Amino acid sequence: MRLARLILINAALRLVVTVQAADINVALAANLTAPTKEIASTVKRTAGHGAAMRAGANGQ
Repeated sequence: MRLARLILINAALRLVVTVQAADINVALAANLTAPTKEIASTVKRTAGHGAAMRAGANGQ
């Protein structure tokens, strides 16, 4: 389940980063903070694009 989430988030970030040439703002559920930070650091390192993340309640 976690791997599927990481793959989905990775694909979403790649799509957004590909479309925009600047840093992006990402709003996400608090339970996705850690995996999203890992993905964002990889994108920053490989593509040079950053992501400002804002975590909040996931509604559960």
